Amino acid sequence: MELAASKGIELVYVNTKGWSDPVQTLRALTDDAGFDDVFVYAAVPSVVEMADELLAEDGCLNFFAGPTDKNFKVPFNFYNVHYNSTHVVGTSGGSTDDMKEAIALSATGQLQPSFMVTHIGGLDAVPETVLNLPDIPGGKKLIYNGRDHAADCHCRFCRKRQNRSAV
Repeated sequence: MELAASKGIELVYVNTKGWSDPVQTLRALTDDAGFDDVFVYAAVPSVVEMADELLAEDGCLNFFAGPTDKNFKVPFNFYNVHYNSTHVVGTSGGSTDDMKEAIALSATGQLQPSFMVTHIGGLDAVPETVLNLPDIPGGKKLIYNGRDHAADCHCRFCRKRQNRSAV
């Protein structure tokens, strides 16, 4: 917060839970101008819609949350895209320090990333997984080196493949 203040930026943390009109209340913080940047970290339709409503002129909605549903769709105000130059970018990833922090949080149980992993395989599963990635449902694919794919993978995709090869 000190860094933001030193640059003339007022940093405000809020919890919108229980607010009757979070969009109006948040926009009031900017005298109804909206926000230059709105980050969305959850693939939840109502969150994305709210983010769209919070954008200022030339505002950028940064969609960081990768949805697992290939049909994830949300209404977006294209009037504002055309006349107010609002726009959307999708980003993913992080720095080495981010990865180290995520591993540390996972190790202490403060972060539970397992719900994102839908497929587990060995290194020998990489070529087929990469080639078929657009057709494989679900979220993250976890690959272990030094493990046999057939012995360790119990995901739906691999069970279907194993059933076909057993016939």
